Amino acid sequence: MRQAAPTNSITLLETTSREDLHHQLYRYAQDLQDLMGQHVSLQQRHQQVLESLGSGEAHEDMLLKAMLQPDAMYLATNRLGEIEFISPAVQSILGTQTAAARGLSILAWLPAEQLLSTQGLLEQLGSGAGMGAIHQRKLDLQLTEHHAIPRSFNALVMQVRDQGQVRIYWMLDHAASVQANALDILKTFPFFETCAEGLTINAADATIYAVNHAMTHITGHAATELQGENPSKLGAGLQDAEFHKIFWRQLNSNGHWSGTLFNRRKSAEIFFSRTTVKAVKNDINDTICYLAAYDDKSSHDHDHDHDHDHGTGKMPQLTYHDPLTGLPNRRLLEHRLTMTMADPSCKKTGMYVLLLELSQLLAIEHKVGADLRDQVLREVSERLKTSVRRADTVARLDGGVFVILLPGVVDRNDAESVANAITIQLNAPFLSRREPFDLGIRFGGAAFPRNGDDVASVFRHAEAALRNAKHLGARLSFSAEQLQ
Repeated sequence: MRQAAPTNSITLLETTSREDLHHQLYRYAQDLQDLMGQHVSLQQRHQQVLESLGSGEAHEDMLLKAMLQPDAMYLATNRLGEIEFISPAVQSILGTQTAAARGLSILAWLPAEQLLSTQGLLEQLGSGAGMGAIHQRKLDLQLTEHHAIPRSFNALVMQVRDQGQVRIYWMLDHAASVQANALDILKTFPFFETCAEGLTINAADATIYAVNHAMTHITGHAATELQGENPSKLGAGLQDAEFHKIFWRQLNSNGHWSGTLFNRRKSAEIFFSRTTVKAVKNDINDTICYLAAYDDKSSHDHDHDHDHDHGTGKMPQLTYHDPLTGLPNRRLLEHRLTMTMADPSCKKTGMYVLLLELSQLLAIEHKVGADLRDQVLREVSERLKTSVRRADTVARLDGGVFVILLPGVVDRNDAESVANAITIQLNAPFLSRREPFDLGIRFGGAAFPRNGDDVASVFRHAEAALRNAKHLGARLSFSAEQLQ
């Protein structure tokens, strides 16, 4: 007869079995967690692929987002052309307010020779035919008998679904006396260079005609490296032939395409980009070119950019623009300088950089308070923009320090003339006080490539010239040939 096992042996066996079981359950829980993580990752990747095929959920209109800058000139109407909103910039030009104009038809502001074509456009958009396209027009707006001469605008007209409602946006820009070709007109709209989104203008055969500075920042390519190229140069090669069939079918039938693309930077890094592409049509409804907007979705997803909005996942304008004035900030300014200096044509034609300091800004704040000081800075920014050419750049670094880039200006006298014009503008009374302020205007100027062949060198020369102006009690000083 076998003896029973000792009690302590049975207890040890049960304890060992329980520990093994707990260990196995722990491993199973870890494996299950890993599988759930992989499942979520696969779902996200699947959604990204669907989006890249244009089959995902509704996408934000990246082009509308790029166009609606704080100082943009535009009207918003319903499908009938009845005014719903007028931007502040247009209100000041046309001398009317949204409240006074709401419900009026934009047709009432047009001359007889533009009525039929505009009415036809409204009917076309109302029918839903190619509603996603951009329609390029020239409009002469005359609100009342007080405007003896109509104001001429280049207009980009597009119908979009905005916050659940269908609206027609009429983006406006001042029309030149001699009209350029349709593709160059697109480049003249201020949003093309001031928005944070990368923009490309593609000819009717899809080749890249022009890109903005933000696009060169996102891709790492200089503008000259992309002009004349097929958009496939930016592709990562992950969209197959079926994708391109769907893409062009939607673009041709609807006038637009939105989705997420797999793109490749110059460094060969692959990134996701939320993208909107719209056909641009003339007054006989022919497609004359395409306008596309891109952002860098990978930087949003991986939090590479500390300036992005964690609450919405959207890249705010703060990334490239000063929050108070809306002017390009140091980041965008340095990028524009770098890309401009890399352009061989700029090295031949040259460029002047003016550093402007308002040395009495702190005294103004002590006198009138911070809120009124900010209003003065905003007015200063508007005056600076109206004092320079469209090709020039005005940026705000911080406080009362601004930078004016004058590409193509090689003569010191011409740069001085710009500084004089700015001074006259800034010495005029301010609307906020109806009186002039002593802003303590000081300029320091430097030339590229004479004073340096990179951003840091040119800035050092401009800063040295500004210090010299303060030391001498002068309003303006230019850098010498060599910085000692």
